[in-house]
Amino acid sequence: MKTYSLTVLLLFLYSTAQAQSDTLTTAQAQAYIGKTIWIKMYVAELHAGKNDSPDYLNIDKEYPNQTLAIAIFDHNVFKQKTGYSPQSLVGKTIVCHAKITQYKGKTQISQNDLKKIRTLK
Repeated sequence: MKTYSLTVLLLFLYSTAQAQSDTLTTAQAQAYIGKTIWIKMYVAELHAGKNDSPDYLNIDKEYPNQTLAIAIFDHNVFKQKTGYSPQSLVGKTIVCHAKITQYKGKTQISQNDLKKIRTLK
């Protein structure tokens, strides 16, 4: 059992180290449209969408000056998928594994394309 636990711990540490070494910044994200990457970002605000529009976690700066946005269509689904409520991420630096897309010329991540989120502070 100790050998199994040690193996699991080593695999976890390796995957965490690997993810950190391959992590990109928001400035680099635009070069990776259509690709799934690890990206480090600061969540500046939760911007409420109007009518049937999604809410957005705006990255680096508040709307309309964000460098990237995470589209949130359903807060409950977002929390189930990531373990975080959108509001709890505001003011934090996060690392996420997600597919980078564009919508109307703006770089974004859809909640449907999020694989994993970790908070750094």
